[in-house]
Amino acid sequence: MRGELVYPGGDYGPNSIGNYIGLAIHHTGVDPSLPTKEAAFGTHTYHLGLGWSGYGYTFQCSEADNKIAYVGSLETKRAHVWGRNHELIGLCLSGDYSVRRPPDTLVERIIRFVVELQDWLGKSLVVDGHRGWALPGHGTACPGTGFYKDGVLILK
Repeated sequence: MRGELVYPGGDYGPNSIGNYIGLAIHHTGVDPSLPTKEAAFGTHTYHLGLGWSGYGYTFQCSEADNKIAYVGSLETKRAHVWGRNHELIGLCLSGDYSVRRPPDTLVERIIRFVVELQDWLGKSLVVDGHRGWALPGHGTACPGTGFYKDGVLILK
């Protein structure tokens, strides 16, 4: 994967890239005006405070610069969708989309990223929000209602 790997994985267990079936879209309360690397650092610090091994997603994106950073290794199971980390790649977006729609530029950037990632992996991925991937008993509103229109993720 192109790009600088920021937080390789601490004690997260190994994973095979061939296991991935999908991409889970997340949002976080990190200030969306922060550049992507700063947002990733804030999330990393927050996850360490939870007792995790560090940054729980694989990629981070911020509205501030519309960049996507490769933050956590694809060769480790991350910590972003309970019970499904071995099969899902996590893309975390800075900001809270509980009530507001993401900017069109961000949506377009994510769509381009998904195409690039699938090309790099050599296979298609199912793309859905965290809540769409959540197992029973682990429901969430993430990535917020702003990422859905008529119950469908706006990236589809």
